[in-house]
Amino acid sequence: MQIDLVEDRLKKLRRGLRKEDQKIFDRLMRTARMQIQAGAMASSPNPFDTMALTMLIEIQRQIDVQSEQIKALQSVILEIKNQSLLHTEKEDGNS
Repeated sequence: MQIDLVEDRLKKLRRGLRKEDQKIFDRLMRTARMQIQAGAMASSPNPFDTMALTMLIEIQRQIDVQSEQIKALQSVILEIKNQSLLHTEKEDGNS
């Protein structure tokens, strides 16, 4: 119920956002709803504090996953470059 109240307070803000930002806003609200039990245990006097923190946790989780994916891609790129250099050196040696 507290999330509904906060969401209701933020209706005008949401309407003022660009369409793509409204979608992000809605995703963040869904994230807060998914963590509702953790928020209930926190018993924060301001429900938005708990909502904002759970949203940040989800964002950080996504950043962590994407950082790992970037590292993996960088490794693949480096491996491809190394293989390409070896291939080029072999060709140069045969000339």
